Amino acid sequence: MRVPKKLALSFALSGILGGLVLSSSPAMAQSASPAHADGSADCPAHSLCLYSEGDYAGTQWAYTYGDVTSNQWLYVGSGANDQAYSFYNNRVWTSEFAEDSPARTNAWSCYNGAGGITFLDDYGWLDGAWNSGASGAQGSISSYALLSSNTGICKWVAN
Repeated sequence: MRVPKKLALSFALSGILGGLVLSSSPAMAQSASPAHADGSADCPAHSLCLYSEGDYAGTQWAYTYGDVTSNQWLYVGSGANDQAYSFYNNRVWTSEFAEDSPARTNAWSCYNGAGGITFLDDYGWLDGAWNSGASGAQGSISSYALLSSNTGICKWVAN
């Protein structure tokens, strides 16, 4: 199935994230296998993983909580910039994404808990939310934030 079980829509930026990218983050690029039958990905524990192809395949960039600064916008790095076509959030807490670096308030979204989107070409940016049925999110993620909680910024919407 191409649409994740849960889709997080974001609303207003909270005081936790100030909108500035403070630094770029180290991410090791490696080759990834396509999604498993259960829809999961080979993404390290406590990590947000971006993939250069849909279905969690191609090059993988992993950002691991504890190895990068949390609760701040970070640049994905030159290798991953505007290259993600899918992502997997192998974390219990929220991960946020932005189209630009530094992040703008009207071009970002987030995902609560474990799961991901296998084909970002099915989504677009729309005033702080994943816009299902649109296009434009593929190959456009430039910054991210690994939050240290599920802050209520994201809202689950049934697919």
